[in-house]
Amino acid sequence: MRGFKVGESIYYQLNAKTPGVTDFVKYGNTATQLYTGAIDLQIPLISASQKNQNPINVSIAYNSSGFLPAKRSGLVGLNWFLNVGGAITREVRNTPDDNYGTPQDEFGTYGTNGFIVGTKKNTYPIDDVYSFKSSTGYIIPDTSSWSIGVLNNDDAYEPAPDIFSFNFNGISGKFFMGNDGQVKVVTNAPNYLKVDLTKFAMQEFVNTCYPKESEIKITDNLGNQYFFGGTLNNLEFTILLGSQYSGKIQGTPRPIITSWFLRKIIYAENNSEINFTYREDTLQGNYCLAASLASLRNNKPFIALNGYTDESRSSSFNQLCCVGGTEQSTGIRSSPSYELQKKAILDKIEGDDFIINFNYGEQEYLFNKNLLDGSIFEFKDVELDNINLTDKKNNIINNIDFIYQYMGGANNRMFLSTVTELGKKPYTFEYDVTDDLPDPNTKGIDYWGFWNGLDGQNGQYGFIPNMTYNANGDFTYTTNVREPVFSKSKQGLLSKVTYPTGGNTKFEYQAHLYSKRLERTSSNNFNPALVTVSGTAGGARIWKITDFDGVNSSNIREFKYIKNYSPATPANTLSSGILLQWPRYGTYWKIDNGKGLISEQARVSSTSFGKAITENTMITYGEVAEVTSTNGYVLSKFKDYESTPDISNNNTKDTGKYDPSFVTPARLYENFVGLFFDDRSIERGKIISKKIFDNSNNLLTEELFSYNDDVNRFNNYSVSIHGTGLLLQANKVYFYNDYLSQKVTKTYANSSSLSTTENNTYNSLTNNLISKTLLNSIGEKLETKYFYPGDSQMSGEPNINIFALKGITGIPLKTQEFKGLEKISEQKTQYGYDTSTSSLLARKYIYANKGVSDVALADKKITFDKYDDKGNVLQYTPEGGIPVSIIWGYNKTQPIAKIENMLYSSIPATTITNLQTLSNADNDNCLSSDCGEQQLREALKTFRNSLPATAFLTTYTYNPLVGITSITDTKGIAAYYEYDTAKRLKFVKDKDLNVLQKYCYNYKGQQVDCTDNTSSSIILYKSISRSGPFTRSNCGPGVPGSTVTYNQAAGAVTSVISQADADAQGLTKFNTDGPVYANTIGVCILPIVYTYDYTFSAASNSMTIRVYCSVANHPNATFNFIINYESKANKPLTLRKSIVLAAGQVSGSETFTLSAAEGSESVDLSGPVQ
Repeated sequence: MRGFKVGESIYYQLNAKTPGVTDFVKYGNTATQLYTGAIDLQIPLISASQKNQNPINVSIAYNSSGFLPAKRSGLVGLNWFLNVGGAITREVRNTPDDNYGTPQDEFGTYGTNGFIVGTKKNTYPIDDVYSFKSSTGYIIPDTSSWSIGVLNNDDAYEPAPDIFSFNFNGISGKFFMGNDGQVKVVTNAPNYLKVDLTKFAMQEFVNTCYPKESEIKITDNLGNQYFFGGTLNNLEFTILLGSQYSGKIQGTPRPIITSWFLRKIIYAENNSEINFTYREDTLQGNYCLAASLASLRNNKPFIALNGYTDESRSSSFNQLCCVGGTEQSTGIRSSPSYELQKKAILDKIEGDDFIINFNYGEQEYLFNKNLLDGSIFEFKDVELDNINLTDKKNNIINNIDFIYQYMGGANNRMFLSTVTELGKKPYTFEYDVTDDLPDPNTKGIDYWGFWNGLDGQNGQYGFIPNMTYNANGDFTYTTNVREPVFSKSKQGLLSKVTYPTGGNTKFEYQAHLYSKRLERTSSNNFNPALVTVSGTAGGARIWKITDFDGVNSSNIREFKYIKNYSPATPANTLSSGILLQWPRYGTYWKIDNGKGLISEQARVSSTSFGKAITENTMITYGEVAEVTSTNGYVLSKFKDYESTPDISNNNTKDTGKYDPSFVTPARLYENFVGLFFDDRSIERGKIISKKIFDNSNNLLTEELFSYNDDVNRFNNYSVSIHGTGLLLQANKVYFYNDYLSQKVTKTYANSSSLSTTENNTYNSLTNNLISKTLLNSIGEKLETKYFYPGDSQMSGEPNINIFALKGITGIPLKTQEFKGLEKISEQKTQYGYDTSTSSLLARKYIYANKGVSDVALADKKITFDKYDDKGNVLQYTPEGGIPVSIIWGYNKTQPIAKIENMLYSSIPATTITNLQTLSNADNDNCLSSDCGEQQLREALKTFRNSLPATAFLTTYTYNPLVGITSITDTKGIAAYYEYDTAKRLKFVKDKDLNVLQKYCYNYKGQQVDCTDNTSSSIILYKSISRSGPFTRSNCGPGVPGSTVTYNQAAGAVTSVISQADADAQGLTKFNTDGPVYANTIGVCILPIVYTYDYTFSAASNSMTIRVYCSVANHPNATFNFIINYESKANKPLTLRKSIVLAAGQVSGSETFTLSAAEGSESVDLSGPVQ
């Protein structure tokens, strides 16, 4: 439908479009994450849209960091992950924020109130907290830890907020609780998010086994609400097992929620919902203190056992003045730890007109298969086998199948092998993997947890390398057991992807190299500082990507991670890498109290749990050149730790536990846990320049990027306090945003250049873009200004208070265009909120003009007169005054009729209801009179014939989630559209079904196959409905079966020949399927056999008669008995007795007394059972 516009502004457009051929996945050109040296490979799988909203996308993505033995294969194979929905995860700092403790009664992690719990009780001025004022906190007795609040008061709480990270609907970032009790949010792109913790449950520390239900709600700047967590099936949490993994959980473990998964989206525009359903488990309360093996087995997809090992050793040397001897003591400790993880498993996603289903299987092998003895918590992980997209009638629109292979020898891992989409050839994947991968718990790992295979080198089997200490506190490693080995850490990495097109991409890797690393040395008082030293880090970085289009290797790219790269200086090999995680396993100091006591101590510890598994990247590159084989190279520079370091922080408080003047080196003794600088990582990793050179090393274009450089941005912070050795440190945790503020583009040619500059200005409170300027190459300044609901200039607009109630802050209500200082145009939108909008906040009027004047009533361009309850426009009137009405069908998701020059109120309600009902029932697209879509077309034709000559009707039919199937224009001329099994456009036909266009799909280098001429735009005859009796015939010899009625629906068989042919085929199918149905549903009628027996006790003159029936499905049965016996006088006596066996009973009995019985007795039936 044609939109209404002034200049290039479109005010309304009906999204009923002729389908195009867009269903191609472009091979190659795999992106890279240059800053970290990783590939950015994503395979799109499913996309489904809710009206006027961002689509719900399902994809898989690959992590090319390297081989981590302790990393599980996951749902879709090693290093692949399913990218769908959203989640909030958290980094627990000290005590979990939701921990509800009793600090007056119990110290320690669980006795302490978490930060969010505490700020709900009391908050303190941020400056006072930062300066350790005694009115804000205290040192916990017998510790070196700080608590906020008052000693011996249950309102006291821990001083370090957890960091929550989120990723959903294209929005990512983090949030944390501020000292003022308000949530602080940082986002990746301009967006004002409101985090609601109303249902964020406080977890009492006495809780064990499973947490309380907990929900986090986030509202974006469009007013859309996202709900995370809630019930336990939407949560992931962990329980610490300690060193015991083989038996049931002992003691009082406490669950910690680690992830809240997206379960629902409510869109502000029309209150429609997307629901994410996770599989329900029955673990609650059953798998902890009173775990049963049956319960665990029934819930094994939800359970994962994770383990790691801590190792430490210590040495001390004491000189005692009076004894005159030297004593040395050494201790070595290796401590395994295990935790139980309860997982969340996504089952389906449901929107207004679609369902995405996720189907799982079981992996073939255990992950921790080499535990010394079995664990009731160790089960095979689940794998994703299939995803399908269906409509609400369960018609499959798309289907994705996954196949896996197991490689690596005895300790194999699961690798993704193929991904196949409905009607298409598969993606296939190849890997660089050895046949001797290590056990997940191997000690042959480098400093960051990547495999190095060096366990057992030089007789050393532990995690801790040998080292020497200098008197100044510095150290040097003297053994290589934790050194990286690239040939090991690259194992299992993706080496080749073959696309459905027939083309492929090959990946080649190399070791990470750095020229500087962040280290704590004596030269910088053991604070973190960059040290110039070259080395190799663990894992792998991408070196070369080769794309093959099916004919030629057309695109070869190499990546150079060096400073000031130029092909003119090949000798330059200085790495641009900065290592951010250089581990220090040991600390050494000397204590001399001046009274003859001298002690030299070394403390050494390490863990098998590599940082690379959970934390951000360990190495980054400030400069990367992407060199192509034929098209020159691209040189990119990024903000890194060298250009954007953390801010020095010496805000500390002495705990008073020891006198540091006795210790050498004192600064190391004070902060051996680690003093931190104030983190600026939110600024790093962003591109600051991009230069493109041709093959002759000539600069062609240059882009320069600038971000938030406001010096006042550092005033936006909260305070986090942690203990470090003998000191307490208060850090600033920033929550400013670092959005793009300027982009300069320069183009070079013929010794000259052209330059354009774009500047962005944001509202510091709402993050809204309020001004965008462009200074072009001829010196003109073009500016667009944006005005939003919360701006003072908009305070007088209609229904402005509703925007605030719904949390809508990011929709511009007015825009102004300037050239220089002169305004050249303006556009304003007013919103309604009444019965005409079905009580939805929806656009009512759009105004626009050109020139310097403000818009006025005369500048009205379009009026939206009426909406339905789904937010669909039912009637609008452009500035010409001719109304346009729209009827929405297919459950109000698609327009089926557009009527120009007619009021919606003039259309009979019965007509609207009938058209909507027929569209809702449409599940085909044939042309027979009994086809649902044809019945809809006929009803639309009848509607057309009923309209006055002044009204103009355009009609539409659809295959929902696939595309439009017919458009009939205002003259009544139809065009038809058909799709193949892969839901791609196949035919475009005219009104007489002549083929106007035919689409055949092939890939480069493959022969075109255009032989399929099957069509759905045909007269299709459907067989009539039938009903008749059939008798079960498979009960065996002599056993009759019951008779049942079999019903065959109309259309069970179709024919393109004639109705008679369809009916004849239907009858054949009826006579075939009817007996099968009877043999399945009918029952076997077994013969009814009645029997009886009896017993008599002479001692008590008591007789019991028992009656039986051979089947249960019998009517009431009466047994009439004659009982003959003799009296004491030898006189024959007779007694008659009747026993009723009720319908459905297979046995019964009655006990009675035979008075004066003395002689023999007998029981006989007096006749047949009745």
